[in-house]
Amino acid sequence: MSHDNVGVCIIAFHPDSYYSVSESENNMSSEDLLSLTEIMIQNNYDICAANGLSNVYILCDTSLENIVINSEIHQLVFTESEGLFKFIEEKKAKFNKLLVLSANIVGLTAQKLDFMLNMLDMEEEVSILGVDYSDRICFTASCSYDRHILAGQLDNMDYHGLFKGKPDLDYYYILLNNVYSIANLEDFRRLYGILSQRENFNLCSKDIYDRFTELFIEYKELIS
Repeated sequence: MSHDNVGVCIIAFHPDSYYSVSESENNMSSEDLLSLTEIMIQNNYDICAANGLSNVYILCDTSLENIVINSEIHQLVFTESEGLFKFIEEKKAKFNKLLVLSANIVGLTAQKLDFMLNMLDMEEEVSILGVDYSDRICFTASCSYDRHILAGQLDNMDYHGLFKGKPDLDYYYILLNNVYSIANLEDFRRLYGILSQRENFNLCSKDIYDRFTELFIEYKELIS
């Protein structure tokens, strides 16, 4: 099914700005952090494309100009943070529905996409927030643009802090769980455990799984 009225923005900043995988003498190299970012961008892009979402924009920090994404149809945009806000606001004016995904996540599925798009078809005054085990906001889906939510997502803020002091909202929100963001070593270990379980094979393709596995093998001492 085609979703011409849906825009998707996948946001990626340089991994050094939001990963803290390093721990004393044990650390992940900058090159491998970049590879991890590329893998997760590719995975989220592939899931969107496989489910009929063709208006996918990958928004990257300007320091990521050498990033490699294996796709012929994606739109890769390099921007600073303020330009990112403006770009997303412009896309919301163009599309009826907008999904904004943080790049450093695993857990987007066809079922979640169907749920979000169906919910937005039925109710425009709703924002859907994908949250991880720490309640950090990983993605949003809505029919409106809210800079406050976007800023909280970019800051890895948990949704409790996001809405604290904002009792009067023009919409209500729905939470989706079972999303995994990778922002530190414990997250990386958790990702290894999650992808080792057969019931989670739908979180990525075999090619993406193999690329994750290469990193897990490289850093087996970190995740043991």
